[in-house]
Amino acid sequence: FLNGGLYNFKTSNGAIRLAVPAATSCRILASYGFGSIESEITMKTVLENISPGGKSLHALMGTGDALLRLTTTSGKISFTKQ
Repeated sequence: FLNGGLYNFKTSNGAIRLAVPAATSCRILASYGFGSIESEITMKTVLENISPGGKSLHALMGTGDALLRLTTTSGKISFTKQ
């Protein structure tokens, strides 16, 4: 991801799988209803919210140079090392 970049990935029914370099630096804003978030890359959780309507996560990889928004209604969000 480029420094200062804004990236959006969204699906209503399915998984979001991203293969990213281990040195990735981004801020993650994720919303998901049914599913989970998994990462092979270290993430620091800033805020996690679980409510009857779904879950949300604000986390950092590295220093958070880019913004990554992920949304899925039903599916897993995963990060693997590229």
